[in-house]
Amino acid sequence: MNATYEYRAVDEAGRIVRDYIGAESKQAAIESLKRQGLNPVAVVERGSTFDIRTMFSRRPQQRLIMFRSLAQLFENGIINDDAFDIVINQAKLALSEKSFIPFLSNRKAKERFLRSLISLKHDVSENGVLLHEAMAKRPREFTAVEAAMTEAGHETGDMASVFQRIAKFLELDRKTSKQLSDAMVYPWIVMVLGTLVVGFIMLFVIPQFAGFYKGFDVPIPPAMTMVLGITAVLEQPLVIFAFFGAIGLAGFFGARFLATPAGALAFDKARMRIPILGPFFAKSVLVRLTRVLAMLLRSGKIHTEVLAIAAPVVGSPVFATKISVVRKLLDDGLVGSLYEAFAKSNEFDPQLIGLLQVGAKTGDYATPLEKIATYYEEDVESAAARFPQILSTMMTVVLGVIVGGVLTLVYGPLSSLSSSIH
Repeated sequence: MNATYEYRAVDEAGRIVRDYIGAESKQAAIESLKRQGLNPVAVVERGSTFDIRTMFSRRPQQRLIMFRSLAQLFENGIINDDAFDIVINQAKLALSEKSFIPFLSNRKAKERFLRSLISLKHDVSENGVLLHEAMAKRPREFTAVEAAMTEAGHETGDMASVFQRIAKFLELDRKTSKQLSDAMVYPWIVMVLGTLVVGFIMLFVIPQFAGFYKGFDVPIPPAMTMVLGITAVLEQPLVIFAFFGAIGLAGFFGARFLATPAGALAFDKARMRIPILGPFFAKSVLVRLTRVLAMLLRSGKIHTEVLAIAAPVVGSPVFATKISVVRKLLDDGLVGSLYEAFAKSNEFDPQLIGLLQVGAKTGDYATPLEKIATYYEEDVESAAARFPQILSTMMTVVLGVIVGGVLTLVYGPLSSLSSSIH
């Protein structure tokens, strides 16, 4: 079974290249890199634990187009060199597309994907490497699920159906991810705008009113005095430098911690506990998990193998840990079926357990898993539709409290001012 290695190498143009490669051993990884025209500088095996960077990675849309194209090409008997030439040309066309918003074009990912396709064709056509093995060597571009599915297609001789199934999975997965990202846009915008408004009021509005009141010898409330003290501190260049420096250091060490298995797990647990959003995150992970399991089981993979493949690609260290518990129960022979393993783990939704029991009785786990995936997906869609209304109400209340507090600070001394004038 291939392991994943993180490498740093020098290409033929003398540029430093950092990426991942799958191989049976470190030596095999080095030899594979040399065949690609890269001179390895450092090759380090990555652990089998979840990498938090996969939660935020954006693989290019061309992967979906590639699998759709390969499905049709293989179905019509166009395979190997001709098929790869077509998908490589598609990747080149995608790279030449102009984007109205450059930082959203994902150009680097597209370039990396094009290079992977070219080297993939070289491995398959010239080195005689099987397609699923070549995909497994490129974990940055192709997931373990896609490599396993391609292997199943090679064994059954029906690559077209497998590619079609992968493409359908990618479409559904992309739909769920888009719902998740769209639901998070509104809170971020409101939070940023709210912070800017509060900052503007603290730095410009309240000091002006304070000066106005001082001119009339009106006593300033303690709360306003405290705000003025904070504003005076924030206006100091040294304080601003120290503030941003502290944020930079916190970000650096925070990123280092999150890159560790413990940090990734802590982050995932924290996001699952966020009110309202936590259940949404959990359901979105369950959608991917159930679809992955259904797709692999329908391709003829055995239960323990399915769980081993699914754990690192579900997009959640919390659920990857839960899957490991289920897999251990099966490996140790403590249970006799997938349903019993999930039920005994006490880690999963009762509705999922109930449908797995149906699968155990009928001998078909894939169909109930697909059904529960659709059910979870409907929950995600419903939650995504409700988020704007819920968050709008919450933010209105928060902004109302802030505005009320500002009005109290600013206009509270007016009674004293009126008495002074009289």
